[in-house]
Amino acid sequence: MELGAPVFDAMNEADVREEVIAPLIKAMGYRTGTEHNVLRELSLTYSRVQLGREKANDPPLRGKADYVLEAGGRVRWIIEAKAPAAPLDAAVEAQAWSYANHPEVRAIYFLVTNGRQFRLYVTNRGPDAAPVLEFAYEEIPQRLAAITNTLGPAAMLRDHPDIVIDDGAPLGPGLRSTLRISSGRLKVHRVEPAIAPIDQMTVSIVDGSASRRPDGGITVSYRTEVAVNVLQTMNEQIGLNIVDLVTDDDVLSTDPAHPTVFRAVRDLLIPKGSATIDINTWQHEKAPVDFRVQVAIEARGHLVGQKFAGSFTSTMRMSFDMPGAGRKVLDFKNFGSFELTLV
Repeated sequence: MELGAPVFDAMNEADVREEVIAPLIKAMGYRTGTEHNVLRELSLTYSRVQLGREKANDPPLRGKADYVLEAGGRVRWIIEAKAPAAPLDAAVEAQAWSYANHPEVRAIYFLVTNGRQFRLYVTNRGPDAAPVLEFAYEEIPQRLAAITNTLGPAAMLRDHPDIVIDDGAPLGPGLRSTLRISSGRLKVHRVEPAIAPIDQMTVSIVDGSASRRPDGGITVSYRTEVAVNVLQTMNEQIGLNIVDLVTDDDVLSTDPAHPTVFRAVRDLLIPKGSATIDINTWQHEKAPVDFRVQVAIEARGHLVGQKFAGSFTSTMRMSFDMPGAGRKVLDFKNFGSFELTLV
């Protein structure tokens, strides 16, 4: 956004609207008559009751909001403009707040400006609260991205989504009935028998969900990624990159002495000739025989706020028939900890 060079000393309120505010709201993505609409000089009526006076015969008071900005036709904020010579004092803040708080507006924020200075307030904090954002006219080019990230249409819709009523039973105190796993980690503390680099390996949980099963209990599903490509390939081959665990509990425990226990069992076949990893050399090779792999996971955890954390044990049994040597069985066991962030 390129700034002009307004002569503030020669400007009035109308000049501030035309030369300062209009270019700014256009740069943020608002246009009259669009999904992200601009309402100018919106007339508002106040009863005396709204202002704390209860006489029925008192005439209504009227006001006019300079700008009402609508993101997506539903999330609003307002701008109150003053002449450059006017101070942005408590009276101006109270006036702007009365517009933002009006039942016909219900704006999230109100911005007051005299062209030289801009101050943004949160409506539900009242007219006497401190501003949450301040900037001068000269700072707009450098701060436009940050301003738009607060007041632009996409930011307003992101930060103030439609309220969706969740009438299902919560999965835990303060949680919804269905949850998204926004992040997490699995850390291996010990492997039996010891195998480097699996020992002390950390696996990232990149997304997932938790929901109540129709027949009772809870299902947790998550997707993992390992920073080392060869380990990620191995995880994908034995089906540990996407994991589904279940518990018979209907609510996640908040008591570490009585954790919620999740379990998963998986049985799969790695056919002869398919690409695989030799865990002795960590090199890619082709499976010399059919490998039957059985994986069992048990995780015990409890809630602390939005975190579900605890310990896990996973066992893997790999069985195969070697020509001339008969049937072989290899058992591996991992012990570790985990933490999930629930939203």
